[in-house]
Amino acid sequence: TSIDKSDEAKEILKDIVKKGHAIANHTYGHDYAYLYPNGTMNVDNIVSDVEKNNDIMKEILGDDFSTR
Repeated sequence: TSIDKSDEAKEILKDIVKKGHAIANHTYGHDYAYLYPNGTMNVDNIVSDVEKNNDIMKEILGDDFSTR
């Protein structure tokens, strides 16, 4: 489940950060047909998916959040 679809996932993410763990961004949806159309990496789609996930994490964790 994507973190924006589950209150439990949001709370788990907050707890992980609160405990001092690093958070890495590994795309939003893992939709390989979108990320790798015709078996070829689409850089624009991958960047878009990573940015979408980053925006959602900022909504949950605050604008100062960064995966660094």
